[in-house]
Amino acid sequence: VVRSTLAVTPAPSHVTEAADHFGNRATRVFIDVPHERFEVTAEALVEVCFPDPPPPALTPPWEDVAATALCGPAAEFVFPSLLAPRVSAATGYAAASFPAGRPVLAGLMELMARIRRDFTYKPGVTGTNTQVAEVLAGRTGVCQDFAHVMIAALRGLGLPARYVSGYVRTRPPPGGA
Repeated sequence: VVRSTLAVTPAPSHVTEAADHFGNRATRVFIDVPHERFEVTAEALVEVCFPDPPPPALTPPWEDVAATALCGPAAEFVFPSLLAPRVSAATGYAAASFPAGRPVLAGLMELMARIRRDFTYKPGVTGTNTQVAEVLAGRTGVCQDFAHVMIAALRGLGLPARYVSGYVRTRPPPGGA
């Protein structure tokens, strides 16, 4: 974060700054007067650069990551959820990429490549409530389906995983839609 500002109306009686459990800066505002309107405007200039990932072979064995996952901030991403339930077929599918002692990043990269190879991207065959078991059985769907398969598969092995949604901003060519 190069710079940021936070404007709050009505003015807070107290403001605290602290890191959340992921290490992100968090601002908490306390308002102790009656109000009909609450407005928060946050503005930030953020410089984004992603470091190169470590060589896959130099990452810890996946079992070590799974063993420590429940003791840290990623623990909440180990448990099943509505869209990434525990599905034994998903866990079994992932297990082929995670033999004993395999470096975790090497296993993750292979699992991603297998999903890309084994599943067919086909819009319209699934919906927002399509279950992981259905996607595994049909081997078709869209990116959110494949993400849910991978998340359920990893969580089944005890590895933390989560879904982060986003949008790709594109700029049309001159005169194009």
